[in-house]
Amino acid sequence: MAEYAGANGRTARSREKAAQIRAAARRLFLANGVSATSMNAITAEAGVSKQTVYAYFPSKEALLEDVLAELVGRRAEQWQALHGDGAPLTSTDELRGELTSLAEVIVEALLQPDYVGTVRIVITEAARDPALGERFANAVARPVLAAVAATLRRGQEGGAVRAEVSEDAPRLLVGALLTFVLLEGLLRPDLLERPPRARIDALVGDFLRGIASP
Repeated sequence: MAEYAGANGRTARSREKAAQIRAAARRLFLANGVSATSMNAITAEAGVSKQTVYAYFPSKEALLEDVLAELVGRRAEQWQALHGDGAPLTSTDELRGELTSLAEVIVEALLQPDYVGTVRIVITEAARDPALGERFANAVARPVLAAVAATLRRGQEGGAVRAEVSEDAPRLLVGALLTFVLLEGLLRPDLLERPPRARIDALVGDFLRGIASP
């Protein structure tokens, strides 16, 4: 995931300034779309100078990526930093607990109204600007898949996951989690509600039956 000066500022003041700019951009993206939002408008909404905005974010597209990353990608990275200590996972139950914990973080992030609204806009505008798809992948898909992949590697190291499992296995779990967003978020905003842990745990259990060691 790309990191900009505003994403991980070295001081509390710089982090606050980046958050101020990010929040302004998110409001405008949701209200007007990405293509109809200019850096001048973001500057005015944030109440800062254009020089300040560009000091943190080199372009509007970079700012969109940072907005998406803050909503989803960094949550997966933070979970991995807390849980991905490298210790092998030696039992299916242990692996299931870790994956269920991660899946809950992912689903909660994906069902945020601001995330769902931003994704609707990205999907609509990506046909005209394919680069938006790459920004989405950098900010959301890659960090989430990386967190799942790292957890499965720990399972392989501990013997809980078969060694021959495909490197694309994380896509199976993440794809299943995305149905909560597609069916109960993007298409039915009235159903925008986090599923109970038992439902997520059952989904993880179904996934593990296909890859766990006998």
